[in-house]
Amino acid sequence: MQGEFPDFQKEEVTRNLYRHVEHFSVKIGERHLWRNGSLSQAAEYVESFLASYGYEVWRQTYSCYSKSVSIDTLDFEQMAEVVRGLHLTLLDF
Repeated sequence: MQGEFPDFQKEEVTRNLYRHVEHFSVKIGERHLWRNGSLSQAAEYVESFLASYGYEVWRQTYSCYSKSVSIDTLDFEQMAEVVRGLHLTLLDF
């Protein structure tokens, strides 16, 4: 499979995955409604990451247990592109 993606850098992808996992698990930690700011920190991280690759990200905000909750959203075509890229990247592991 790697022959089809000559610019694929397994080591770089591995480093990036570890960096993202560390950010979510160590820097942000638990993410739930009752840990103030944790969900918004995670949303901001995801938004900035996707925006850095040129994706247009917008937030959908709703109320849950009297708290404001937001999720980052991409349009369907952008989401399909991200999922395809992730799937192809992980196939080579």
